[in-house]
Amino acid sequence: MRRCENMRKQKKKKKNGRKIMLLILLIIIALGIFFGYSIHKNGGGLQGILATVLGQDIEKLENLDTINILVLRCE
Repeated sequence: MRRCENMRKQKKKKKNGRKIMLLILLIIIALGIFFGYSIHKNGGGLQGILATVLGQDIEKLENLDTINILVLRCE
């Protein structure tokens, strides 16, 4: 009797482990699709990656105020 119970528990553990691994895999795929879409939306390439990582999007980039910088050199 004990042997059958142990085998049932082992099968349940394997099924639960597979479900958890499948769930983790699906989450990773969903995040990859989300970031891929965000990168594409932000212009693609390196510019899109940087804009996505920094949390900027097209609307924020278009509405930025101009910044003037004065550089002086002393001799």
